[in-house]
Amino acid sequence: MIGETTQRVRAFRDVLDEGRFSLVFQPIVSLTKGTTHHFEALTRFELPSIIKTQWEMIRFAEDIGLIDEFDYAVINRAIAKIRSMLKKGGSPGIAVNVSGRSLSSQGFIFELLALLRNNKDLTQYLSIEITESATIHDLDALSLVLEEVREIGFRVYLDDFGAGAAGFQYLKKLKVDALKIDGAYIRDALTSAEDRAFLRSMVGLCKDLGIVTVGEWVETQEHATLLRQMGVDYGQGYFFGKPSPNFLVAPTQVAS
Repeated sequence: MIGETTQRVRAFRDVLDEGRFSLVFQPIVSLTKGTTHHFEALTRFELPSIIKTQWEMIRFAEDIGLIDEFDYAVINRAIAKIRSMLKKGGSPGIAVNVSGRSLSSQGFIFELLALLRNNKDLTQYLSIEITESATIHDLDALSLVLEEVREIGFRVYLDDFGAGAAGFQYLKKLKVDALKIDGAYIRDALTSAEDRAFLRSMVGLCKDLGIVTVGEWVETQEHATLLRQMGVDYGQGYFFGKPSPNFLVAPTQVAS
């Protein structure tokens, strides 16, 4: 096990040092207007043979303490993409995932805030999306960091809300601009009264708090219509577009 872990660390280190990853972009679409609001940047690794899936790669990076370096590299890659597109005439908004584990590192926080301050002119193009894949232990400290990020002018999203047991605790402690509802509640919402009840509860709470909502895993017209009727602001999923190296949106309409 030690030998395999050592091999995995070396393989991930090579991917990171050589920048052997790319970004693909999935649209987040207004459920009332049918227009694209922004895109989420997702990473695609050149996977070493010892690591089988993209998700396994991310979780392993969190477990061994390299996720902060990777998150920083991804943010820099996204900034470079935005600046490149602005030189060509314009850029869409891009949300970049940052692990809760990274945001527990003082070194990463220092570098992140410095990077954002140095790119303050991109506040309308770049937003930060906090992932719950690693438990966040010090919510009070993280709240102060997010306050600084928002004071600089960047929007903050909380990803996969409802997936973890601490979801509502996160929402109580952390001031965010938008919340992404975990797709597990949306996938079966057309047939499950229980899932619809949870959705209504989440949406109502967010509206009371002035937080924008995004529904994940929107796969069909029926899902998009249901979420719009429930008051969800935006949708993300294959119905609107798959992750792509280009900023593509499926030619769909949200039914009224």
